[in-house]
Amino acid sequence: IAKALLGKKKGEHVDVTVPAGTLHFEILDISI
Repeated sequence: IAKALLGKKKGEHVDVTVPAGTLHFEILDISI
């Protein structure tokens, strides 16, 4: 999951395929 999110920017939508199915994420905020 972390590899799929690397390099994404705020507001982007990400679909990640995992053994249990597909997860859908939206990047709401990025902070350290």
